Amino acid sequence: GAKAKAALAGKKANGGAAQRTVSYPDNLTYRDLYYFLFAPTLCYELNFPRSPRIRKRF
Repeated sequence: GAKAKAALAGKKANGGAAQRTVSYPDNLTYRDLYYFLFAPTLCYELNFPRSPRIRKRF
């Protein structure tokens, strides 16, 4: 369905790395709740931009 298409589109855009985007109401899962409880942030964000590699210097 739509989730498979979104995963495939993210895979193509990142050169093979699948990117999971979450939108309301799919973010209301126990997994996301536990992530927020154990790694709290000031503002709950659904999708964080991530770079394809680890940057040692900012």
